[in-house]
Amino acid sequence: MAKWEEKWIKHVEEASQNAIDVKEIEIGRIVSVNPLEIINGELSLFKDNLYINPNLLDHTREFHVLTGTIGGSTTTISNGSISFKSELNQDDQVALIKLNKKKYLVLCKIGGVQ
Repeated sequence: MAKWEEKWIKHVEEASQNAIDVKEIEIGRIVSVNPLEIINGELSLFKDNLYINPNLLDHTREFHVLTGTIGGSTTTISNGSISFKSELNQDDQVALIKLNKKKYLVLCKIGGVQ
């Protein structure tokens, strides 16, 4: 291998290590949904420690027009909202990524293979 190739490969390896920070995924368990508490090992995490997709929690989504099928007929509703229940329940497992000493990102709810 030529000297310039070795330097180029070394440069790419160093740049990749510095540019890509792949965090390890950890598994947490839901202790409580309201108020939200997740335990990760022996560490309890609360809403102040978490970034979480709000769609995983109780939420309401407003819409201008919604078209759907009920039975065999199509129905359109205008200017309404839909309330969604939390996807999370006590003892569910979630995938976590530690962002820094105080913050974790909740990626998603996970479960074992059925």
